[in-house]
Amino acid sequence: MSMRTEAPPAKLLVAVDGSAHARTALAWVGGLARSGVALQCVVLNVQRPVMSGEVGSIAPASLSIAERECTARDILAQSVRLLEDAGVACDPEHTLDDPVDAILASATAHACDAIVLGRRGQGVLRSALLGSVSNETVRRARLPVIVINETLVPPADGPLAILVALDGSAAAERAARFASRLAQASAGSTIHLLHVQPALTVAEAVLGPRDQLLDRWSGSDTERAFASVRHMLAASGLAWEEHTRLSNEAGDAIALAATDLACSLIAMGTRGLGPIAGRLLGSAAQRVIEHARVPVALSC
Repeated sequence: MSMRTEAPPAKLLVAVDGSAHARTALAWVGGLARSGVALQCVVLNVQRPVMSGEVGSIAPASLSIAERECTARDILAQSVRLLEDAGVACDPEHTLDDPVDAILASATAHACDAIVLGRRGQGVLRSALLGSVSNETVRRARLPVIVINETLVPPADGPLAILVALDGSAAAERAARFASRLAQASAGSTIHLLHVQPALTVAEAVLGPRDQLLDRWSGSDTERAFASVRHMLAASGLAWEEHTRLSNEAGDAIALAATDLACSLIAMGTRGLGPIAGRLLGSAAQRVIEHARVPVALSC
């Protein structure tokens, strides 16, 4: 295996709004730094623009804008203090804009490696969806979005361990590249590659297409999933381990593997399927977010 290559600190955009979800996200980023990951952070607060119906002769627009800017400065001061206490260099920023537009624009302008968001489910679909800002950010982002669950387990002291779920897709390969980038910022980190192989049903074994059955019995699809990222990891000098699990529920298997292997982050691709494809996460990603006790880095 080639020698490990040195890399600059990973740059994260952390979106904060003063909520408990945002504080959980900040605590996780701080814990990541304390565990030895070299980080730089852009800390962003977005206040929605003043709408015409919100102002009048008694409350002019300038007063509303000033109040929101004051709120943003207070949120940023608290957020930056939390990260700087963990030794993270911060670049605070606030704006009046649509939250998703502002998050994506700032991440692009600062050449961030990933976006960090707290998970906020809303309404009757709370257990199934991310909050609207989180979901839309994941859908539109062209870089990984790290979703921080409220059942977070802080990163353990010592080298970083990242579980990368592979299914042979381009999105999964992008997730592996981000995992590699983050691991390079932490000496001694390990990548755990995981492929979840669906179990054959009796009907599939008897009636399934012959070529697909051969691939599954021989392990060819598992080998292809691992082969797609081995060269990239070897070139970076990182250590990795390969794991295979047999399950018809990939999301549950991924979340369980992260616990078994004591990983502090899961990286995976996400693909929305079905009649509203592109609006929602794929079912495996949804289940991982629901059940994992560590953050999930999603790559589209």
